[in-house]
Amino acid sequence: MAMKGFWTAAATNSDPKRAYRFKLTFAQNGGLIWYAKKVTKPKFAITETPHTYLNHKFYFPGRVEWAEVTATLIDPDTVINSLMLNVEQGGYTLPANENTLTTVEKQRSLFGDVHIDQIDADGNSIERWTLRQAWVRDFTQSDLDYEADELSTIDLTFRYDWAELDGTFTPK
Repeated sequence: MAMKGFWTAAATNSDPKRAYRFKLTFAQNGGLIWYAKKVTKPKFAITETPHTYLNHKFYFPGRVEWAEVTATLIDPDTVINSLMLNVEQGGYTLPANENTLTTVEKQRSLFGDVHIDQIDADGNSIERWTLRQAWVRDFTQSDLDYEADELSTIDLTFRYDWAELDGTFTPK
């Protein structure tokens, strides 16, 4: 007789989620799956507003603030070109002279939806976070080193307006 798992009273035959089973997909590039080494899941904090009344202090919940998501990607030969094209399409141009007056615009900089899927052993999604209105805020390439034999990587930091878990949270 199979023993039920301790983590739930009605455990099924599924394994618990594994941290190393995930994929990162960018909708902008036709659903291109990137070879990610590491990615943080979305997290948020709810701000608070204190109210002092006589000798007491009461706290009320405020705004929901989403934290940045970071990802470390393996650097295939086309990533840098794709990211620089995204920056250019967002409105950044190299200043040819003092009359270059273009600037970056959010709507044009959006990277599209970014999906973080936690998958099972068969590659099926068991949890999906979707970063809405995401754009790349920070981009860092790994250093070059003759003594290193690791793969080249790119660290991306995404800023986004909100995240949805399996479509659970939808704007009204």
